[in-house]
Amino acid sequence: MNLKEFNSAVVRTETPDATELDLRPFGARQSEALDFWLPTTLTQVDPFATKYIVKVDASVILSPIAFACLATLQHKHLPVSLVRV
Repeated sequence: MNLKEFNSAVVRTETPDATELDLRPFGARQSEALDFWLPTTLTQVDPFATKYIVKVDASVILSPIAFACLATLQHKHLPVSLVRV
């Protein structure tokens, strides 16, 4: 997956409090989209920035990459949440 492909399918909603990224339009490729986006957050998300809320289907199986990135984000207290809908 590349940035152009990611940006063409993700549904981004921005409010003063949070940026919501809905990955459900990726369908069966939601896990791949998550694996593409999460590593970039490790270097680009500011701890004082608005919160990122990432939505995926409840059936999405998280890869080892996703688990590792989420654990690192949590350890660094970066404002990223994964919501299974």
